[in-house]
Amino acid sequence: METLPDGKTLVYPRRDRIIFWDMEANTEQSLSGHLDDVRGIVLTPDGKRLISGSGDGTIKIWKVP
Repeated sequence: METLPDGKTLVYPRRDRIIFWDMEANTEQSLSGHLDDVRGIVLTPDGKRLISGSGDGTIKIWKVP
């Protein structure tokens, strides 16, 4: 689990998706694109990109919504 620099958004994997949970608004957004469970995520230090690795053998670099 990671936290965006805004301090109010949690980022975590859930099955084949990446969830962005806004704790203040109590809403969620997700990114999808992996074909198997997401095994790990890392945010870049500036919080603008997220790197994910999956059991499908792929690594993806995402722009944070």
